[in-house]
Amino acid sequence: MTWKSYAAVSGAGLLATYLFSTPPVVVPGGGPATPPAADNARLPDDIEEQAARLGARVRSEIEYQPPSRNLFRFGGRTVAPSSPAPPPAASPDTTVPEIAPPPPPPPPVRLTGIATSTVNGERRRSAILLTPEGIVSAREGDMAGAYRVTRIEEDAVEVVGPDGTPRRLVVRP
Repeated sequence: MTWKSYAAVSGAGLLATYLFSTPPVVVPGGGPATPPAADNARLPDDIEEQAARLGARVRSEIEYQPPSRNLFRFGGRTVAPSSPAPPPAASPDTTVPEIAPPPPPPPPVRLTGIATSTVNGERRRSAILLTPEGIVSAREGDMAGAYRVTRIEEDAVEVVGPDGTPRRLVVRP
């Protein structure tokens, strides 16, 4: 195909596209369009009657109706809420086991590390504790906040609280 024939075919295609794709021209001042005779038989004669019929349909659909099914549950069974069962009555011959008291709350002191130093050939350990007042380095017998350090081991420290309860603190990674 030569360039001349390519230009002629392309030009003819563009012209045909232009002619068949343009909208029809509407002449202003023309008479009203009349629908075909077949469509006239289906159109209602009274517009007000049609509007009243549509308005009645809308009013009946406005009333709320609960949904007939739950899309988020399979089966759709409804279970009536049951009242909790009353506790069984204790007979006089049964004994009620005593409930153990809860463990004491953890102390507000945490062991963050243990330091070892050698003084005159003797090894001394110091516990590095995190207290509400800040970081404290304490040896055996020293106070760390409200707690007294009683023993320092390789990986743990024993402290006694203000109430006299001994507690063991372990270094946590």
